[in-house]
Amino acid sequence: MKTAIIVDDEASARETLSLMLGIYCPEVKVVAEAGSGKEALQRLSEYNPDIVFLDIHMPGMSGFDFLQHAENREFQTIITTAHDRYALKAIKYSAIDFLQKPIRIDELKGAVSKAISLNNPKDYRLEVFLEHYKNRFHQRLVIPHRKGFEIVNFIEIVRAQADRNYTKIHLANGESLLASRTLKHFEETLAPEGFMRVHHSHLINMNVIKNFNKETNQAVMMDGSVVEVARSKKSEFLNRLLMKYDAPVKG
Repeated sequence: MKTAIIVDDEASARETLSLMLGIYCPEVKVVAEAGSGKEALQRLSEYNPDIVFLDIHMPGMSGFDFLQHAENREFQTIITTAHDRYALKAIKYSAIDFLQKPIRIDELKGAVSKAISLNNPKDYRLEVFLEHYKNRFHQRLVIPHRKGFEIVNFIEIVRAQADRNYTKIHLANGESLLASRTLKHFEETLAPEGFMRVHHSHLINMNVIKNFNKETNQAVMMDGSVVEVARSKKSEFLNRLLMKYDAPVKG
């Protein structure tokens, strides 16, 4: 049995989530609720829960402030949010689970299952989440896989290749990771960081292209791998490449 606290400034939202957990997630026991970040810090100290269901927007001390001030972060965090676009972007970078209000039963069960399966006393995904939420810099990405997760710098990622409902992430050191996310997920997350979907099954880091052959429509990456650029993507690819380096493209 895992213990949990629910942090939300709306009493009705806390009551609804508590009822849903009692019915659909009997493996989780709600031991306390909090209506503010400040109250949540007290409950955290009192109960030391395994899981914290955390709303981001609250008056006074927000959910973000709560995470900043929590001395003990040895709990799994499930964010609950209704409309914070930037929070959602930070969540994608960190791979932290979130529930968008109104909460759906299947998504609740899935998030709880993941939180229970991780069993990490220290969830380093929180550190990545805080970095991106504070908008200090966007340099790291959490890659979830079968055994847990890996944190890598963007520059370490050469390319990503679709593998059914998974994605194979190829790193600059020659290693690869089979991520438990679709290529579309990584495209949405990494596109603002200089990555481009050049083929239905390939996403590449535009920062580590070695050269491009216009006759064969192939991009050679810094690790020596060759990726085909779809004809429908060629014009956009060349425009982005020329714009980036302001120089002729090899071909």
